[in-house]
Amino acid sequence: MKGSKYILVLLAFVGCAALLSGCNRAKEDKEKIIKWLNSWYGENSYIMQESPKSPYLWIVRLKAYPDVPFYCSVSDDPLSMSGPFVWDNFDEVFCKHAIKQFRQTHSMGKDDISYLDPIPFVFNTKARSLAELKPHYDCMTRFISFVKEKYPILISTGVFGMRMDVEGIRMKGGTEDDTWQYLHIAKVEGGRLIAKSYEDIYRELAPQVRTHAENPKRLVFHADASRSFDLGSDTFDDCLYKCLVLASGTPEMLKNDVLLPGQTSYPITLKSEDPYKFVTIELQGRNMGREPSPVLNATIVKAVVRNSEYIIIDGVGIDLKYDMRRQWVDPYRKLGIHQPRTEQEEAEGVAYKNIKILFEKTRYGRDIGSVVMTFRD
Repeated sequence: MKGSKYILVLLAFVGCAALLSGCNRAKEDKEKIIKWLNSWYGENSYIMQESPKSPYLWIVRLKAYPDVPFYCSVSDDPLSMSGPFVWDNFDEVFCKHAIKQFRQTHSMGKDDISYLDPIPFVFNTKARSLAELKPHYDCMTRFISFVKEKYPILISTGVFGMRMDVEGIRMKGGTEDDTWQYLHIAKVEGGRLIAKSYEDIYRELAPQVRTHAENPKRLVFHADASRSFDLGSDTFDDCLYKCLVLASGTPEMLKNDVLLPGQTSYPITLKSEDPYKFVTIELQGRNMGREPSPVLNATIVKAVVRNSEYIIIDGVGIDLKYDMRRQWVDPYRKLGIHQPRTEQEEAEGVAYKNIKILFEKTRYGRDIGSVVMTFRD
């Protein structure tokens, strides 16, 4: 019986200690939160009450925005190097509230605004040209003005940021499926909201917008460190926006040199600036029009990819480096075609859809050193 009494006393002692510890922690948390709120919003600018959900969670209402309550608590992350820190959901609550209020008072058509931490505002729209983009930009600026007027605290606290996601504008450096542009429009710097004007966006994007029609017979390929190339559709001008740089020639030379109708250009080489990627792509273009035209506007009809470890052709991924540790598939077999059988195929390549393709091995080993693709117009 004595032993049982001692155990009960011990349990009671532990329970009291835990209760006192919990009360002490709640008090310390509250003091930390008050200090943090004072530093961010100023003393006497808010009302704070304990949440019925937990003694460690507090509901805060700023006096200037009494209808937008948010939560605060102290997070004791064991992985944090700085110790306990104050956590709150102010950003999410205020941003979502501002979006909701704007939608109730403004017509947005098919446009949309969403919250995305940490940007925090994302404006989604569709436009096929920069001219079509203007009214959607105006809608977005109305939201920015609405926030500045109704919720200036999002600017004074540095929370505000705006990204505009545009679907539908074809860019010179874009991939075959990617018509999305992600434009960072506004941010807070030094307590001031700085936003790009439509004129700024136009000047930035206009040189990158595709102006020629897309060839439905094109063939798309993608090499290391580059964006996708449309063989038979892209021009040299498009190829200057593919994350590669000119290794031969200059943009000025491509503008000034002229091709006659049907004439094919000299080879132009692009290379990667990535120190760990050594891929080069040698391109030749042809003037497909009926009038003399700059090389810059010539349509790419031949591409030679060298020193690439991997290539995607018409959606088919092909390893160009032989690795005995994994099963290696012949690239011709990957594309569903035969290896070169005749002298002409060994020289020009094997027919595949609208191109001829040739995989050339390195002098030593089984690696593919170069891939030659010629468009058959």
